[in-house]
Amino acid sequence: MSRPLAWAALIAGVILTALLFGAGHGARGDPATGLNIAVPGETPSPELARARAYNRKLERILYRQVTRAEQNERKLRRARWTFRRALGTSPLGNHWLEDAFNCIHRYEGGWGAATGNGYYGGLQMDYSFMRSYGPEYLRAIGTANHWPRSVQIAVGIRGYLARGFSPWPNTRRACGL
Repeated sequence: MSRPLAWAALIAGVILTALLFGAGHGARGDPATGLNIAVPGETPSPELARARAYNRKLERILYRQVTRAEQNERKLRRARWTFRRALGTSPLGNHWLEDAFNCIHRYEGGWGAATGNGYYGGLQMDYSFMRSYGPEYLRAIGTANHWPRSVQIAVGIRGYLARGFSPWPNTRRACGL
């Protein structure tokens, strides 16, 4: 959930709580503004206590969702940086491995491919390949068909550095690798 959406939901929850629990009806405060002023030493009404508990719960839930979204954003930024560092070039440059994996992609399938045969993404990675060479992306984003193109290529490069092009025997020959 994006940050503006989370804040909008929080404000809507506060307003809804005020409407549901009747904050302001028959309570002490300024009748012109409807503001309730807490009286020291006086215990809040059960309705007010319920409303406060509900608001605290809603704030905790929304905070977790915003935090999770920010963490995923950071992981994707880190993944892009890892990809650029693995290539050893600037993001504007082109490395021969990127061209090689683009060729493999042409023969394997679309970047979002999940054909039901146990292989995912544009490089048709199986689950054990993803778990071995891209576990952080597998945990954070899911299978390779949900990964951005740059992350799929970065994980493919990790696999190449460990095993060469052996996970893609037919496309390796078709691409002349």
